[in-house]
Amino acid sequence: SFYEGLVKSKKLRNADLSFLKCPIAGGNSMTPASEIRVNKFLKEHNCSAKMLKGYGMTEVASAISFPVVDETNKIGSVGIPLSKSTIKVMDFKTGKELKYNEKGELWLSGPTVIKGYLNNEEEQKKTFTVDENGIRWVKSGDIGYIDEDGCVFITGRSKRSIIRPDGHNVYPQEIENVLAEFEAVESCCVVGAPSLEYENGVIPTAFVVLKDKYKGYEPEIEKKLREYSQQHLQQREIAEEYVFVDEIPLKDGKVDFKKVEKVACERVAKQKLKSIKNQ
Repeated sequence: SFYEGLVKSKKLRNADLSFLKCPIAGGNSMTPASEIRVNKFLKEHNCSAKMLKGYGMTEVASAISFPVVDETNKIGSVGIPLSKSTIKVMDFKTGKELKYNEKGELWLSGPTVIKGYLNNEEEQKKTFTVDENGIRWVKSGDIGYIDEDGCVFITGRSKRSIIRPDGHNVYPQEIENVLAEFEAVESCCVVGAPSLEYENGVIPTAFVVLKDKYKGYEPEIEKKLREYSQQHLQQREIAEEYVFVDEIPLKDGKVDFKKVEKVACERVAKQKLKSIKNQ
């Protein structure tokens, strides 16, 4: 969100950013579309560096992967594991390690892994595990894969998963990455909202901020977004509802997903109330 703010800043339109040597992003996901947009902005303002995206979490005391050389700084990637650290991808259902380019939960290991949670045995058992070789791992809860070059890609967060009424799991970040590539979209956030038709499960709902020149054409844009999603996502992973807003709420520089979910739920509640009154 910080770098997107730089791109949109009127104060920086003619700025010389050649002094920037190492622009780093971490702590929140960055869509490939946003990364490309920021890199283009930096280059146009005389910055020779590209965005560097790291990955880490409190349980490993900081970062655990980073693009240490340019070859590992792929669009959408968070680089390769740092020295003495290891990342592997595990199947949620079978508990077996997956191969290159197969999506699963990222497990992390290395000398920076914390000892555990103080006075919280329940979370301790959920998060940490020791394998048959005596190696201690952190179950990150992040969904991703590793390619043949060892580059790590984060595609979602298990805690953010949306369970549809039909029981299918949808990962919002994958939808967000696709929508963010559409030319009219400035930014977006996908959350689960109650269904008007079913009692169980939630449906993927996309909150979308349009670029200025596309505002006022929301019905046409929604139709095109649905068509674009059909081309790039599986049928059950497509957002069913689109809500156009002026901005996505942030908290400490990150998308405030809870607030977005609250707005989505309140929106559905009003629709249900209106439906009842009309009966």
